[in-house]
Amino acid sequence: MTIRNFLVRARRKIARKLIGRELFSKLENDNQNNLLLNLEKKIDTIMNLDKKMNNIINALLFSNTIIDSVWLKYKSFSPGGWAMDNAALFTLYRILNDMSPQNILEFGLGQSSKMIHQYAAFDGGGGGGVMP
Repeated sequence: MTIRNFLVRARRKIARKLIGRELFSKLENDNQNNLLLNLEKKIDTIMNLDKKMNNIINALLFSNTIIDSVWLKYKSFSPGGWAMDNAALFTLYRILNDMSPQNILEFGLGQSSKMIHQYAAFDGGGGGGVMP
């Protein structure tokens, strides 16, 4: 047994004798509950930070991918919320740019429409001649 363990046990014995066994058990349980609540709050904070980091990474990936795009002239998008997020915009861009679809059925009214309209209106290459 280490000195630290010995001191912890000694403090517990003294505390039990001074405040009574029942009250000590209640305080010890309350302390454990508080520790669990604090741990849960820290885990939530870490999870929120992880989501924010993923959003930042996806935003950087999307913006770096479209920076030299020939057909995507207007690069102002408002991702997130109810709109497409950066990961979805990146995926849509890669599908349009790499697959060069000739027919597109589009029902969106927001960010995807901005991108698909530019693709369809482009006069040279992938989207040439496709009607919006």
